[in-house]
Amino acid sequence: MKIASFTTVLLLLIGVCMAAAEPNKSNPPPEHKPFIGWIKAIKESDLEAFKAVYSKKMQKRMAKKGWEKILGKYKKGFDKELGDCKPEDFFITFQAEKAGKKNEGKLLIEFKGKKLASLDIIKEEKQWKINEY
Repeated sequence: MKIASFTTVLLLLIGVCMAAAEPNKSNPPPEHKPFIGWIKAIKESDLEAFKAVYSKKMQKRMAKKGWEKILGKYKKGFDKELGDCKPEDFFITFQAEKAGKKNEGKLLIEFKGKKLASLDIIKEEKQWKINEY
């Protein structure tokens, strides 16, 4: 009886851990939202949504370079390298930057099982934003 109870508890714990490791794609963690918004904005050539995912610091820098030019560059690169990708094709992991800095971190991005990039993010006004160009 004790073995059966232990096995049941172990299986339940494994199930809970697996559920925690694979976030619900329809309701992603807040830290993942800037990247998901970024992908959608690039795919749809939505300039306002593209601007909105960036931190204020990055918005100032990118305005100097020209938003349309930057979005066009990303659109061309994504279409060439990633094809008809969807947010579900990406596996995103949030990594806290440094101890004591709750408002900074990195997103580690994989595309269809292949490591793609990391992306600096920062929390501004209760929302996570991309903090690099």
